[in-house]
Amino acid sequence: MRTQSLLSLAILSLAASYAVAQGGILPTRGQVLAATGDPVPGLASGVTYNSPDTPVVDLNGNMLFSASLLGTTSSWDNRVLLYGRTRNDLVVVAQSGGPEPTGTMPGVNLIRYISASTPAANTIAASYRISPTGGILMWGAGLTGTNIINTGTAATGRNDSAYFWGPAGGQVVLVQRGMAAPSGGSLIDTAFSAFSSQPTCLNATGTAVFQVALVGGDVVTTPVSNAAAWLVGTPGNLQWMLRRGDVVNVVGGTATIGTLGFGVQMNESGFVLHDEKLSTAVGTTTGAATVSTTTDGLLMLYTPGFGNTILAREGDAAPNTLGAQFLVINMMTVGITRGGRVGFHATLVGGDVNGTVNNSGIFTGSINGNFSLAVRQGDTLPSGETLATINSNSISINDDGHVVFFAVLTGPGITTANDQVLVGGTPGNLRILAQEGVAAPGVPGFTFGPVQAGSAIQNDRGQVVFNANLDPGSVGSYWGFDPVSGLVALDVSGDVYTTVSGTQTSNGVSGGLQFSSGDGGPMTLNNNGDHVRRISSGNGIGVAVRGMLGGLTAMPASIPATGGVQTWEADAGIANAGRFYVFAGTLSGTRPGFNIVGVQVPLNNDFWLPLSIQAANGPVYSSSWGVLDGNGRASAAFNFPAGFSWLQTAVFHHAFVVVDPISVQGTFVSNPASLRLY
Repeated sequence: MRTQSLLSLAILSLAASYAVAQGGILPTRGQVLAATGDPVPGLASGVTYNSPDTPVVDLNGNMLFSASLLGTTSSWDNRVLLYGRTRNDLVVVAQSGGPEPTGTMPGVNLIRYISASTPAANTIAASYRISPTGGILMWGAGLTGTNIINTGTAATGRNDSAYFWGPAGGQVVLVQRGMAAPSGGSLIDTAFSAFSSQPTCLNATGTAVFQVALVGGDVVTTPVSNAAAWLVGTPGNLQWMLRRGDVVNVVGGTATIGTLGFGVQMNESGFVLHDEKLSTAVGTTTGAATVSTTTDGLLMLYTPGFGNTILAREGDAAPNTLGAQFLVINMMTVGITRGGRVGFHATLVGGDVNGTVNNSGIFTGSINGNFSLAVRQGDTLPSGETLATINSNSISINDDGHVVFFAVLTGPGITTANDQVLVGGTPGNLRILAQEGVAAPGVPGFTFGPVQAGSAIQNDRGQVVFNANLDPGSVGSYWGFDPVSGLVALDVSGDVYTTVSGTQTSNGVSGGLQFSSGDGGPMTLNNNGDHVRRISSGNGIGVAVRGMLGGLTAMPASIPATGGVQTWEADAGIANAGRFYVFAGTLSGTRPGFNIVGVQVPLNNDFWLPLSIQAANGPVYSSSWGVLDGNGRASAAFNFPAGFSWLQTAVFHHAFVVVDPISVQGTFVSNPASLRLY
């Protein structure tokens, strides 16, 4: 209530002092984190980045990425894993050729193997995970040194790779080759020196999911081999999630898991969405159950403490159709949200299916099933065009029920020069977000060429990032979409980035990582609007960049605890021009936030929140309340003073609310911007 009173007082004070703030230029291109030629923090003088890989980002804006190195390194120690927010506070988590990071295996170093007996340089891979909150890292590497055996199998003692888990500076072994399986006497025999984002999960509680191979113990080969399994849990508490050969209930009796899938996604509550295949072999069903190649595909849900259930099966009746059935079920790139929405894409057969006119669709429901048809090939958009094709790549849903997908259109005025589109929205209210042949906003003289299917990622704010070529010249570009501000170019080939070692010119973006972050969003676009990417500047040279989508952009992302400034650019859109804005801050995160003047503010109500409002328009918070200019913009800043070094490592979040002075109701609330003190 005190916070509400303070905000109300701020609104009334604004009404009495109508001073228009001047908005600045939004830093849409982002902030450089690391670039080829820049020095690597924590390493010897002369060691520079050869090329940083694509970062991943958590809800608080912390990033994890690997990079190859140049300088005073050898082929054995020229890769590194780093964690941080800006080039000023990056820390080295691990380096190839260096000691394993837990400190529990004396004489053991990190390395990778390309075969059973041939060691190779460059351990730390270009894939890794970070938990949505809590700063838990997950990555893999090979091992060499004291008591490490690198030949044979786990049954003969092989133990030369591991997944590591935990905060930077507090790493532990999550799983190691040669460890005992949860039960049955078998041993884990997976080479963990590689790491892939798609068949792994890590959520905010630090719970991990990954797949393993098994040898010995209770491993059998008939009627189906059970030498592979999904494990779920935390270090020291790994459990079976699903094992090849497990028996599941189906219509008419039981059937057997014959092949483990490759896609797996988990949300904050620990629900895991995964795709699997039933065995079609004789002797793997009971009762009247049957399995064929047209009914073997499953979409399953793992519920902690209860096990697995089948949400959808190939051959099942497709809801909201006239007798059609699922032919092939495809997992979405983000198919389970933080709140438990579930979605998938399916091709259809039988019933009302008319050739290729309407033979695929997107289905949404919940962890309890209850699926319905969200959009079907052949549907007509509200704008009048017909969906001739729904691309099965890069489909995602969010907690608000928004779906995003690539499509090809047909209809009046549609030709091969303007038929490729990116579509988003809710069922029945879809709209074209980007279209081939349409002018590219902010890039004069260019139109969108083919939008690149497989590159779109979406978060819970309805924000989307994607790749597209621009014509003329098929110029590479990277775009962001925000429901309020629309499309904005994040990178266009030819853009220049200022790095420590000089300027570098972009010749394209490698794109984001579309796999689920464990927070119902993708790994490179968090649910607060922070996005990260890798810019290519030719010949393996690269730049790792962070940016923000939404009404609030802030830079830098970290400042010294001894004092510094984070500048803010607020943009609530021209519809809010001339209205009041108020900034506030918190030290305890963005969830669950609180509701005031009819809007949900993504800041937790702690001791700092009222202090930030009381300090408005003073030396610490400059221009933090006022009136938006004619474009709905304003500039402000957080001037953190000296004398508070005890707050080192603290993370602030700030956001602003726009209020109509007549109704005293909120008309806009921004994304939260984070700031860490180092």
